[in-house]
Amino acid sequence: MMNQELTERQRYLLTLIIQDYVRNVNPVGSKYLVSEYQLKFSSATIRNELAQLDELGLIRQPHTSAGRVPTEEGYRYFVTNILSDTELPSSVRQTIAHQFYQMPYDVDQWLRLAASILSHQSHAASLVTAPHPQEAIFKHLELIATRGRQVLMILVLQGGEVDQQYLIVDETVPQPELSQT
Repeated sequence: MMNQELTERQRYLLTLIIQDYVRNVNPVGSKYLVSEYQLKFSSATIRNELAQLDELGLIRQPHTSAGRVPTEEGYRYFVTNILSDTELPSSVRQTIAHQFYQMPYDVDQWLRLAASILSHQSHAASLVTAPHPQEAIFKHLELIATRGRQVLMILVLQGGEVDQQYLIVDETVPQPELSQT
């Protein structure tokens, strides 16, 4: 576990690497960071910072000529120390509270609402399951391109439960890409 506090620049670079890697699924290099995000630091300065993040175990280099990718520890640091600094505006929190208040107390409906709100707020697909220790373990996830931006998600849990749901994605994704997920 990392005990050292990151500098603002290191926090910013870790954020850029994670966001870019999640979006593009490609290792992120120093030259790319400088050009893509118009950073005011040289590639050499960025490489030095990335080397420090690498030493801390927050990112790694898959091979010597590659850019960097986040590690599990890097994601954990990002969620705990960087994302936790952000808070939803009070108007959004009030809207969410109102949506739950209007919903009858039914766990399945609350879970569907939670997934919908999470997906809407994060602009990403979301999945929410009730805590059933054995049954909530993923066994298999299948994404199938249906038509246009619509994708069918089929989820099989360890306990044998199968759930399917249609998702609308931002842009059409070819089946081979979905199959890699």
